Amino acid sequence: MKYETVAPMSRENALKIFEKDDETAICDALVRITFHDVDKEWVQVQLIRFSTHSSSEIRGLIATCFGHLARIHGSLGEDAMTTLEELKKQSNISERVDDALDDIEMYTKNRGAEDGDTFDESTVNQ
Repeated sequence: MKYETVAPMSRENALKIFEKDDETAICDALVRITFHDVDKEWVQVQLIRFSTHSSSEIRGLIATCFGHLARIHGSLGEDAMTTLEELKKQSNISERVDDALDDIEMYTKNRGAEDGDTFDESTVNQ
């Protein structure tokens, strides 16, 4: 696996990319805003927006990005957890969702919740 530096992307550029149906560009933009946008809530809205996309690659990446958000910010909103619960039902991406849930639990378990955000494993179908 080759790791590359993730460069920042402005919201304006991300939103322009999101208007097109270019899977590779959308995935790139989602990762870049996940890593660099300071507004966790705005990023979560964008991830949730694409959680029903026809591309399983994008839907799987959404789960991974939620894991990164938990690592970066120490918490996730309830809507993010509900979205992951729905994504977990899709067998073609359920392993990626499980990986993300493991990351979320690890990075939120011992950190104080911010603004009422929590991780409650019982809310996700096992």
